[in-house]
Amino acid sequence: MVKLLIMLFVVTSGPRITPNTEYLMISKSCGPCIKAIKIVSKLQSEGYDVGIINIKGNPAERVLAKFYKIKMTPTLVIREYNKKTKKVVGLQSEKRYRELISQ
Repeated sequence: MVKLLIMLFVVTSGPRITPNTEYLMISKSCGPCIKAIKIVSKLQSEGYDVGIINIKGNPAERVLAKFYKIKMTPTLVIREYNKKTKKVVGLQSEKRYRELISQ
C-alpha cells in the first residue's frame, strides 16, 4: 500500500515512471552529483529511462529517497520488474551508466 501511494505521488509530481525506470538520486550540493546529472541528462535525451531525483527536493522526491533508504549521493537505483532493487553508489562513467540504465 505504501509503495502504491509513493508511486501515485511521484507520478503526479515527478518523473515519468515505468516498471523499469531507474532513478539517479542526487543532492544539488554534491560535486560528484553535478557530474552525474550531466551524464544522465545526456542519456535521458537519447531515450534512456531514468529520472533524476533530488533527495532534498519536493515532498515526492524526499519520500522516494526515504523509501529506497538513500544514504549517499549520487546513487543509481535500478528497478527491474519482479526483481530486487539494486543500488549503485558513487559517480560512474558514462559507459557504466549506459550499461546500468534501461533504454
